[in-house]
Amino acid sequence: MSGGVLVGVMLTAVHAAFTSPPPSWASAEPAPHAAVINTTIDSIFETLDGFFNSSDDAAKQVPMAELVTTLGDMRTAGTELTEALEVVNGLSANRTSIEHTIRSQATSALLQQALIDARVAFQQQATLIAAQIAQSRDKLHFSLAFYVAAFGANVLWICWRGRVEMLPLLYVSFLGGTILLAYNIDLAYGTKVERLNVETATILNTERHWFNEPVTLPLSVEPDYRLLMSEVNARRSAMGAPPERDWATFSTRFGENVWHDASPLSRLLHSHLSNA
Repeated sequence: MSGGVLVGVMLTAVHAAFTSPPPSWASAEPAPHAAVINTTIDSIFETLDGFFNSSDDAAKQVPMAELVTTLGDMRTAGTELTEALEVVNGLSANRTSIEHTIRSQATSALLQQALIDARVAFQQQATLIAAQIAQSRDKLHFSLAFYVAAFGANVLWICWRGRVEMLPLLYVSFLGGTILLAYNIDLAYGTKVERLNVETATILNTERHWFNEPVTLPLSVEPDYRLLMSEVNARRSAMGAPPERDWATFSTRFGENVWHDASPLSRLLHSHLSNA
């Protein structure tokens, strides 16, 4: 009888532990395994009541068998509850690592997108400057044509007049108007636009200028730049294209090598302003 009382006390303690309010991290509703354990404990108490209130030894064997079965079910439910709690604890421990990984991946993706946008902006700037240079060269060519034509007309004028004499202004203005008209006709109906496009591509691909050299970026974005270039070159290799050359360099200071190509007056003024 003392053993039965001890079992009853132990089961009462277990019942109190499982029927106590859940901790703050648990959900408001009881877990399925906890409900199974509570039901199992109630069955154990009913079995014990039948066992202690019965006076027949043969009748006591049935509640005892039910008690053994109930204890087995309780052990299975406890094992499943323990496994579930281990999974929850594992997820809680990995939460910080998962958040850090997601944050780092999102930051890297944003930086790579910013690098792509920066490269597109640099290419647009370089193309615009190269187009302006090509247009200026074309105007220079027509201006040289005007001066060559004016010089030739003046030589013919001197030969015709038999003395050194400048070409009258009327003829000079007529010659200049003719050159300007030819320029606009070539622009409107000729192949000037195609020639300007070819000249722009030639400037970008074969000439060395500051605007088509690798740009200087902060040193902190170099790992993301290397990752982006490796992905781009892998795609180009799969397509059978040659790898793309680097379009950026990295430094902690910007513009530190700019003034070596500047004019002496600009370097002097810059030095004066820097020391002021």
